[in-house]
Amino acid sequence: MLTVGVVIPYYNHEEFLGNALESLHSQTRLPDRILVMDDGSKRTQAQFAETLCVLHGFGYEQHPENWGPAAAKNSGVMRMLGYSTPPDIIICLDADDALAPGYIEMMVDALDANPEALVAYPDVQMFGFEQRVMKAPRTYNPHVLAQRPFIVNGAAFRAELWTEIFRYNGEGWDSESDRYGWEDYLFWMEGLLGVAKGDPKAAVHAGPDKFWYLYRRFNRPDRSDGNEQFLWSYMAGKMQRIYGVTLPPMPTNWLER
Repeated sequence: MLTVGVVIPYYNHEEFLGNALESLHSQTRLPDRILVMDDGSKRTQAQFAETLCVLHGFGYEQHPENWGPAAAKNSGVMRMLGYSTPPDIIICLDADDALAPGYIEMMVDALDANPEALVAYPDVQMFGFEQRVMKAPRTYNPHVLAQRPFIVNGAAFRAELWTEIFRYNGEGWDSESDRYGWEDYLFWMEGLLGVAKGDPKAAVHAGPDKFWYLYRRFNRPDRSDGNEQFLWSYMAGKMQRIYGVTLPPMPTNWLER
């Protein structure tokens, strides 16, 4: 049976972490390993997270300072892969998000039924400032991925995908795009358009059970707003330079609000 590891990047999210961990306890198929990777939180928030992990029986590790979400996810995955029995599948769950009860089972079933797939992705239930369901394409199309992000940060991927991206670029999630909140989109493009060379079988829509994404009012304005064109140029340059993949021009409607 495919094994599952969940990495939770955490940075001063004391008010949300309990909900994320509870959603893991509520899974119809429990993960085999859970690691909270603290990205240099304040002392009181770090102590809270570590205590909560001890109570739940989850792993906890900490960066000495705040290096960013990309670094936290990379560190967490490296630690997962360093275990004597590393997981086959990895899910990165941001500390302010959560998983529907059947989410992990749905992801495992999708990847088990599609051995050529490297990624299984879900629909997304947004909550908080904005509440709506974002339905992902039922059939994966690499050309669509090259034009818009539809694979959420908490999608499931085979561990070897991260290893291959690391082999190409030396860091897995990209720390430069991380500054603006697009590190996940670039990660999926590097993995599916670069490593997998645009193979239409490399990703699969797992089903209707949802990833719960907390949308806070400042999610976009604090990070990517006003920098989209720079980011697209950066991602396009990296995809061309490292993988020989040419991205299309940035869709103009991304600049509309």
